[in-house]
Amino acid sequence: MTESDPASWTDLIRESVHTNDDEHLGDIEAVNRNFMVVRKGLVNVRRFYVPLTKVHGWDGKAVWLNISERDASENYQKDRRPDPHDYYFSSAQPTEPANFVRDFQINMPKIVRTYEEERPFVTASNEPRHERNSFSCDLCESKFQTESELDDHITARH
Repeated sequence: MTESDPASWTDLIRESVHTNDDEHLGDIEAVNRNFMVVRKGLVNVRRFYVPLTKVHGWDGKAVWLNISERDASENYQKDRRPDPHDYYFSSAQPTEPANFVRDFQINMPKIVRTYEEERPFVTASNEPRHERNSFSCDLCESKFQTESELDDHITARH
């Protein structure tokens, strides 16, 4: 990926994520409208379902969070893989570009670079998108009728 600003959250899949106490939390494995799933480890895999509202910014090399590693471990760590019907991975791309743009437009502040590791660019392939009738919070399992209700819940509660 170039050092230009990412156009969407999917552009950041496989990029490094750091906490505000300068700890490497892992790399972005998958994203959806409200969360990024950060994966750390190969054998003892840990996953963090971090609300996008907890993102401080992008420095051109890494995504920085406005939470500590301890906060991430205590509040956002989950022992399950992200559902491929609810998340985009580096190998998945939605079939309707209009929905893709609507769901993943990014408005992330650009911050001063503090991380210097190079990462390869990852491309996506076509895979059908699963439509759903209800929405659930990946952190507390609450159910909602609309994406807007889920968005409001995540912003207010997590």
